[in-house]
Amino acid sequence: MKVALNSLNTIRFCFIVSRRVSKDAVGRNKIKRRLREIARSSLSGLARGYDLLVIASPGAAKLSFPETKSSLRRLFERLGLLVKKAVD
Repeated sequence: MKVALNSLNTIRFCFIVSRRVSKDAVGRNKIKRRLREIARSSLSGLARGYDLLVIASPGAAKLSFPETKSSLRRLFERLGLLVKKAVD
């Protein structure tokens, strides 16, 4: 994940899932849908004013939705982006 400050009072996401993660477009789109849903559900607990670039790793295709959610939440915590505990 890459983080950059922006001058807006909002948080923006960009998701990158390369062919190394999943050879077929269906698999890549499934991963992006999962990441978008996790980001959407976490918005209320994230700090504003950032642009986040989420780059999926090759192991992302093997993770379940709860594992993906846990992994992304840990990244948010480690980067100090969590303002309050987001509602699950």
